[in-house]
Amino acid sequence: MNDRVSNSAIRLTLHFTPKEKLPKRLTAKKDELFPDKKKDEVAEANFRTSIIEWEEFINAVLKFDNTDQVWRFLNITPLVENDIKVVSRCRDFINFTKLFIKFRDNKKIDRGHIGMMSLLHTTFQHEIERKLGIRF
Repeated sequence: MNDRVSNSAIRLTLHFTPKEKLPKRLTAKKDELFPDKKKDEVAEANFRTSIIEWEEFINAVLKFDNTDQVWRFLNITPLVENDIKVVSRCRDFINFTKLFIKFRDNKKIDRGHIGMMSLLHTTFQHEIERKLGIRF
């Protein structure tokens, strides 16, 4: 698997997984007691499954477009122009929305991937709002 895809999939999994659902190896502090082994095995399996799902999603998106801009979408790192005041004027947001529509309207796209795109699109919007000082 492509390292760039894998790294992004891990970042997205970490971003969208609640802390209490992550394997303890990623959240435990040195002074914490050993975790419930069975619960942690389930968390680890779910974590690995989520990474695979994000990798599949990323590869599906890259079939549509594999540009630096698309990688900004996937890494939730919007480029926000200095002269804008609202999200709807941000070129990255406009282009992400166009990609989302194209992705959504393709009959071959897995419905789960459309849900992931929706989640990513909303998070991308929130990051733009944060950069504009609209969301803190």
